[in-house]
Amino acid sequence: MLLFSILIKFLFIYGLFTLRRGHCPRPPVYINQTVVPQAETVKYLGLHFDKRLTWKNHVATKLKQLDLKTREITWLIGIHSPLSLENKLLIYTTVLKPVWTYGIELEEVLLSPT
Repeated sequence: MLLFSILIKFLFIYGLFTLRRGHCPRPPVYINQTVVPQAETVKYLGLHFDKRLTWKNHVATKLKQLDLKTREITWLIGIHSPLSLENKLLIYTTVLKPVWTYGIELEEVLLSPT
């Protein structure tokens, strides 16, 4: 958690993430004398970051992923399923809940003012 917080603060300092609107020139980043290409969004450990560190792309991706998972298991947790409510709840907590709870701790670090 601390390492992730340090990484984000480092990226802010060097201008890779910025809160300015409009075009903001970013310095090139080199690894082994080759320029690392810059993108608008980056996927890192299942979280989607954009250049302003908003969660718009991440939330949209997670909603799409939740929709697909829900469609896959509707026959198990739907109204006409013969499973009991306890079994449906167990399936929900093992299949769907991890999709939307993954990364919540990291989001708290980014949204904290310090």
